[in-house]
Amino acid sequence: MSNTTQSTAWLEINKPDAARVKVKPLGRRWAFVPHVILIFLVVASIYPLIFTLFASVKSNAQFYTSFWVPTAPFHWENYLQAWEALSGGFANSLVVSGITVIGVVFMSALSAWTFARYD
Repeated sequence: MSNTTQSTAWLEINKPDAARVKVKPLGRRWAFVPHVILIFLVVASIYPLIFTLFASVKSNAQFYTSFWVPTAPFHWENYLQAWEALSGGFANSLVVSGITVIGVVFMSALSAWTFARYD
């Protein structure tokens, strides 16, 4: 059988006028359910980020005494301590990423030149 015959045969077998299933709309009574589900998913996705931000400005004592609740005063010096501890690794990541980007751009330029000249 040729490709044309196969595709025509497939269309003959899978005609859409066979048993159709009608889907009823939810109606006004249940229209809020998808919104409630989506709001729950958004809150479940964003809450870990908010919790991490609040936990990052707590002292150790605040973290262990009131784990779930944001507490004052905020300790912004935690960010300075984290930067001092991680700045060497951050600089190393910048160097490695920069070298990688330069290498990828160079190799892509060579490939593009080859593809442009290839007939």
